[in-house]
Amino acid sequence: MDRRYRKTNEAIRQAYFGMLMRREKKITVAEICRRADIDRKTFYLHFDTIEDIIVLFCREKMDECMKHMEEKGFRDKSYDIKIAFEALNDMVEENRELYKFMASGNDYEYFWDMITQLVSNTLEDVLKEYTIADERERKLYAMFYASATLSSYRAFLCGEVKFNGEELAEKLAKIAWSGISGIMKPMND
Repeated sequence: MDRRYRKTNEAIRQAYFGMLMRREKKITVAEICRRADIDRKTFYLHFDTIEDIIVLFCREKMDECMKHMEEKGFRDKSYDIKIAFEALNDMVEENRELYKFMASGNDYEYFWDMITQLVSNTLEDVLKEYTIADERERKLYAMFYASATLSSYRAFLCGEVKFNGEELAEKLAKIAWSGISGIMKPMND
């Protein structure tokens, strides 16, 4: 990708996310183009739809998260799930205001659905390679953990979960490994 292409792509994204953060009601291709100082034809060379801007953003963030996990030795440390949650924390902290904004309203359900699907698909691929679970079971586990994790982060961003990021990563890692049995009182015989 050449420098001009990257620069234009970034201008489009900045225009879109700037409008998003200002809570502008109607975000149109025409307005994105005006703010990015490009014409419509140029926009459509980069993206087919406005939603594709978010799709690209989600994919890039997912790739960054996976790279971070690999750098921290996720696979080398017996799949220490806490590394995955720490990677999510780092991703959230990079764009905290954006994620907080997108977590606070129902207008961005498609964003959460999309990122949940991406996380689920990625997790399913990891489970395929490293577990004995069959396809149906892998899919169920992946969907469950992706949905629960992202719901927890969304609640965290909205201030409904009263842990800091590090505590949240620790708690989610514990839940992921031991489930509800990790907090159950011992049964008296």
